[in-house]
Amino acid sequence: MEKKNCHIMLAFVSPVNKKVFDEPVTYPDLAGESYTGVQTNEAAIVKADRLFHLDHLFFVASEKVASEMDFASEFGRVTHLDYLKKRLCKENPGLAQCISEIPYRDSHDMDETLRGVTDISQVIMSYAKEHPSENIILSVDMTGGYRYSTMMMLAAMQLLQYEGIEIGHVFYTDFNKRDVFDATSLERVFQLVSGAAEFVKFGSVESLQDYFGSSDKDLSPSLIDLLSAMQEFSDAIKICRTGLIQPTLMKLRTAIINFRDDHGQGLEETLFAGILEVIEREYGALIGDDADEISIIRWCAAKGFFQQTMTLCTEWLPLYFINHKIAYTEDTAVIEACKLQGKREKKSWQVFFITTYNPKAPDKTSSSKAMLQELFTELGEVLAGTKELEHSLCQNYPRICDFVKEYRTSDRDLELLQKHRIGDKEFSKRKPMLSALSHILYDIDSRLATYTKTYPEFVRKYNKGTILRRYNIIGRDWQLKLFDLHPQDGNSPDGKQATLIAQQDEDMRDHAKLWKATLKRYQKLMKMGIYQSAYSEEEMLRCLHAYSELRAERNQINHANAKTMKSAKEIEKIIQHSLDVIEAVVK
Repeated sequence: MEKKNCHIMLAFVSPVNKKVFDEPVTYPDLAGESYTGVQTNEAAIVKADRLFHLDHLFFVASEKVASEMDFASEFGRVTHLDYLKKRLCKENPGLAQCISEIPYRDSHDMDETLRGVTDISQVIMSYAKEHPSENIILSVDMTGGYRYSTMMMLAAMQLLQYEGIEIGHVFYTDFNKRDVFDATSLERVFQLVSGAAEFVKFGSVESLQDYFGSSDKDLSPSLIDLLSAMQEFSDAIKICRTGLIQPTLMKLRTAIINFRDDHGQGLEETLFAGILEVIEREYGALIGDDADEISIIRWCAAKGFFQQTMTLCTEWLPLYFINHKIAYTEDTAVIEACKLQGKREKKSWQVFFITTYNPKAPDKTSSSKAMLQELFTELGEVLAGTKELEHSLCQNYPRICDFVKEYRTSDRDLELLQKHRIGDKEFSKRKPMLSALSHILYDIDSRLATYTKTYPEFVRKYNKGTILRRYNIIGRDWQLKLFDLHPQDGNSPDGKQATLIAQQDEDMRDHAKLWKATLKRYQKLMKMGIYQSAYSEEEMLRCLHAYSELRAERNQINHANAKTMKSAKEIEKIIQHSLDVIEAVVK
């Protein structure tokens, strides 16, 4: 339901000037009618009330205006504040019940002044909370008060905007010109600067969209294109659409150039063009001719987008390694194999080549493949309860039998895990194979750029239905490891029960273990002539080791608990150091 607008106004009340009291000022046109005023704030308030009917007035009243005037008025001996109220109620009697006073003690002490700003903001926010079904729009009269009252009002407006209060109009009365001017556009400069700063610091364009969206001027085509390009880049970063980040940056570059060369002549667009240089300077590393993947990754890390940074590192650095010939292959058969297997695991062939590719001995017989297929089909039937374990191929495989037993007795433990009443370590002790499967499934899901859940969030939905539905689509390699099977034969395992998968999370946290296994694979691929490099073996391995550290850190972030969690500064330091290592080799 759309909220009703509620117009309120804030004014810093001034004392009544005896000279103006003796010679009142007539304003020929205040919203279409003339008005004769005496007190400094009168004209602006009357104009605002005539324009959009004020629902409430907030008067900041110093000790001076709360005291009695030195001379009698048409209302007798009254205070400066009461004189203003009576004058306004004479114009509109309905305002009598719509005025709140905010006491203020004049002081040159800045702490006291700041306290006054806080008091103003709190009174208005209390009013807003009492009217939750209304859209509060605050207008301000900047005419009255002490010399520094303008700065106080601006500070209060900034605080209130942050709290969600909409700023309406800013008025200023010129007695000599007998007019009340709308100075809202000057206050809106703060909004423009804040919006630009928001985009520079956080890549967010919402404030700029709001600023130009509320303009009463037509926007130039080049500005519309620029805002659209900024929004597309912002979306690509926030959602981490890795395939769109670079194209949206190129579009942003073109839009900035076009706007700078041909923008609208209105004040708002001219002002924006004036501060566009800051955006260009901040985004220079991203939209310049020499921008590359590492430039974008560094920018994300510097902005604190660590989840995005880690995703980009995981997905882009393998491509960077291959394009810069740090680690690459020219073997088309290897590339095609990586494309095929990468597609199954939802990875690019480059990521699969760097992170996973490990050619094994071919299958001895085609019958072994068929037997494995039949084995896993029957396992599904056993888990679903449509086939007895004793009457299936599964009975010949002790590790599969253990898995079935765990599955059948898992209801209570899965419930405790989902409710976080037992942790991953305890669950791994009780149900080691189901725990291993949960980590495999989470690892597969977390490789997707759009997947943002942590492991504890993932296990909230980990149940028997998930296991039955997904155990058979994790990929044959994962199944073979999980059940300690070998593709070259159809026999049951030789007694060596694999513990690597069950300990996967622990090993990923121990980077030394992980790197030792990964290094073996790299050395094997180099010996086979599959891995090539335009650099020395030491330089290549240095880069691959840096990449391995980043992958391990990403896994650490996804699985972190209160004891293992690193600070943002620590994570940024790790990222920047790894990128330094890689760039030192290339440059």
